[in-house]
Amino acid sequence: MSIFENPDQKRQRETLERLFSLHSFYQCKKDREGRRIGCLVASDRKYPSRWKPEGEHFFAESYLNMPRALSTPAANEEFAQKLLDYYKLFHREPKIDYLVYADGYSGPLAHEMAKLFSCKYIHAVDAWHSDIPLNSNVLLVNGEWHNNVPIENFYQKYCQGFGTVKVVGALCIVNSSGRSRWQGQLSLLQIYSLANVYYQIYRQDDPKIKDDLVVGKMIWPWQRQTLWEE
Repeated sequence: MSIFENPDQKRQRETLERLFSLHSFYQCKKDREGRRIGCLVASDRKYPSRWKPEGEHFFAESYLNMPRALSTPAANEEFAQKLLDYYKLFHREPKIDYLVYADGYSGPLAHEMAKLFSCKYIHAVDAWHSDIPLNSNVLLVNGEWHNNVPIENFYQKYCQGFGTVKVVGALCIVNSSGRSRWQGQLSLLQIYSLANVYYQIYRQDDPKIKDDLVVGKMIWPWQRQTLWEE
């Protein structure tokens, strides 16, 4: 903690610390020169390798398991309140008619947020087949916006199907998409997030991480629980 933190930095730190306490987030520690002193984390995802038929892993300096973070009612209630408080910094009296969530694990979070916003909530797939009333204000919500499910794909596939509803933005706990807003065909969507995380991804054969792997500074998928052990 620093006495020179601004509100955004404080919110970022507190959110990631809370996710760490829920055994859901890890960030590789570095020294003052930016050299890694912590471990890299192996991804479940692999890439083809001529040397290993089973493929080789991707590695990253950060790890986030949002489904795990949102696996309890208490956590969903806590983050729902934090998201509402943050959103109201920009919209003091928000009028939201529908919350639309992308990933299935975000359903309980959307449920708690809908109670706070006094609105309805619906999964994106169901929204595609539903008749949402005209001129409804729709807010997209998810635990994490990330590059594996780009926000623009979500918007193009589902939100344009709403017709004349107004999509007022996207709200999430962690934004790892690398952008703060998305230019949709109907409006400019602001992504409101409690924290931002950047994933630096390496291939297992990348020379930049060779020294880390040689000395064993890596965590395999089956070892992830050790990330939160003292």
